[in-house]
Amino acid sequence: MQSHFDMGALCSRCWRTTRNTRARAPRRTHTSTYVHTIGDTCDAISQLSEREDDVVGHLRRWRLLHRPGDACPTCTSGVLIHVRNDAAPEGSGLYCSTCNTRYSIRHGSVFAHTRLSLLQACKVIHLWNIRMPMHMAARAMGLSVKVITSMYHCIRERVKSYMLAHPVVFAADEIVEIDECYLRPMQTDKSRGAYRKSQRQWVIGMIGRNSGHVALEAAADHRTDTIRPLIDRHLPHRETATISDKDRSFFYLARVRDHYFSEKRKVGASLYVDTREVLLSRTRSRGNMQLHSNYIEGYWSHFRKLIGTAHSSSIDMLLYECEFRSLDIPIESALRL
Repeated sequence: MQSHFDMGALCSRCWRTTRNTRARAPRRTHTSTYVHTIGDTCDAISQLSEREDDVVGHLRRWRLLHRPGDACPTCTSGVLIHVRNDAAPEGSGLYCSTCNTRYSIRHGSVFAHTRLSLLQACKVIHLWNIRMPMHMAARAMGLSVKVITSMYHCIRERVKSYMLAHPVVFAADEIVEIDECYLRPMQTDKSRGAYRKSQRQWVIGMIGRNSGHVALEAAADHRTDTIRPLIDRHLPHRETATISDKDRSFFYLARVRDHYFSEKRKVGASLYVDTREVLLSRTRSRGNMQLHSNYIEGYWSHFRKLIGTAHSSSIDMLLYECEFRSLDIPIESALRL
């Protein structure tokens, strides 16, 4: 079900959007039961009513706003009660009788730092969830790019906090491909008031063949002492099989786990391919696997399109966003209080 602000056929699991689905189909199809819960909620709100009371009720149901009866965020011993506040845009607020503190109903939520109405903010969250660029979202919503950028930044901050609390961890029976890439992000040149390319930024990437989960870590350099703690935090099981190229920094993996080196052969503009099949030494139940790193090499092409000419100050948040999107979980998991 699409609302009036959708621009064409949009899907959060496809790599592109199309204005005319009969002329161009999405790049890939899927049969997952994944539901765009925030998108469905926004559509339901926009069709039910424009009243703020109805919007507040839906957001409290999804635990995106504090509800009466929740613990006070300041004293943690009091209970929040609903009070009337004519000065607030929603016409109500929250009050703790223990510490005598008044709160806006947006307190502590992703809506706390925006002046948009709750209905407009929900629509912006939906547009972020379907990977709509900021300039397109601004045109679809009839808002300035600055307002959309601020809201996108708040969403990415929440996603970053969620990923720091729930890092990507690969299972013991997973096959993980590891590779590195470097970026040249933009930074501000204060002397000329313009943007220029900054120093090289290394990114260590890991992707699971079975789960499709992605772990990304920014590194200062590509030495073993630097990247080893970044890789080991996502690989707690020694039984996890890993594949990488023959770079010297990955040699330590062969001493601590089932690690295999892929032979990189490039023909024209194609990906690196090695069709040799090997039998895993310790976990024979998984059978044969193809020894290549095409998954991570293919992911880098999409990753560079997403990063584009991002500013160096936003690289960390974009890495966490890429990790979060690979988990295929609803967006309200990161926005929930």
